Amino acid sequence: MKRFISVLAGVMAVAMFTPGIFAQSVEMNSAKLYKRQGEIDKAIEWFEKAIAKKPENAEAHFMLGELYGQTGRIQDMVREFDTSLSHSKKYEKEIFVYRQKYFADNFNAGVKAANEENYSAALQGFTNARIIEPEQIDSYKNLAFVYMRMDSIPAVLRSYQELLAIKPDDYETYMTMASIHNQRQEYEKSAELLQKAVAAAPDSARPRIIGDLGITYDMMGKPELAMKTYQDALKMNPGNKDLLFNLGRLYLMRDDYPNAISLLTEVLKQNPEDFEVNYNVGLSYLKIGERLDKRAREIEDEAMAAKKKPNTARIDSLRQAANANFNGAMPYLKKAVELKPDQGSAWHNLGVGYMRAGDQEKAKEAFAKSEALEKN
Repeated sequence: MKRFISVLAGVMAVAMFTPGIFAQSVEMNSAKLYKRQGEIDKAIEWFEKAIAKKPENAEAHFMLGELYGQTGRIQDMVREFDTSLSHSKKYEKEIFVYRQKYFADNFNAGVKAANEENYSAALQGFTNARIIEPEQIDSYKNLAFVYMRMDSIPAVLRSYQELLAIKPDDYETYMTMASIHNQRQEYEKSAELLQKAVAAAPDSARPRIIGDLGITYDMMGKPELAMKTYQDALKMNPGNKDLLFNLGRLYLMRDDYPNAISLLTEVLKQNPEDFEVNYNVGLSYLKIGERLDKRAREIEDEAMAAKKKPNTARIDSLRQAANANFNGAMPYLKKAVELKPDQGSAWHNLGVGYMRAGDQEKAKEAFAKSEALEKN
């Protein structure tokens, strides 16, 4: 009997010297009890008391974070999970699972709300997702998208700046920001961002970015720099259709139609089904024809005003050249309406081409089609 009692005494002695193994504080026991009973507010209160008493209690921080997540206090949840991990890695796997769950829930809620045009709810979802996983750049992109829908441009730019702080080589974000600054006529800033995009982009993407940079320089009133940008780029990428197109577009903006045609027809050799290129080549021929026809009329008017005999040879030559350009426009404009029959402007210019070429019936049909599309 004595031996049996001595063994019990030994066990009791172990329990007395290691209370942390078998017992927890009143605060932790109370918090867990309330948690099991679903009394969330009281459980939070007692976990907070437990932490106040023992700040290094990783379990209390973990469980408090779990409860904060359940009640939508996402920032508090993340703080408690991070604090728990700073004291112990015991709950690392559980915390990872919770973070993934709450990230997905909030991100998907943001997508759903954005699709329903409930932008305040979308902002909340994507903001929470960003707080939970700050390295996930899709949250920043979607925040920028929502802010754009809300016409809050400073917030759009701020979201993109936050994204670039995480991923400074995201050249597409630089391009998007540059486009926004271009729309606001902030060309210096746009050029700066496009230069960063060029530096960050892979070789395959650079021609397109350099094209945008050239357009921006032209908008800044620096046509020589714009041209040099394109020419340098074409030396690096001879025959690149994006550069050819953008340089052709630059010539169009400057009303230099012959050079525009020269470059854009090179693009068509690579992609004959491009609506925009066909349309712009056709439009360029029309513009040249109209310019020549206008000059012929001016010579007639000048002669009449001076009461002199007009230079009929010169006038006939100009009108023949004008007609050649009007006819030259037709294949491209026909192709344009074939590719995109719902484009009213293409039908209108096709009508102009028919009229200038002397086919009045087809001109009327094209104008009627254009007018019908414009009404719709």
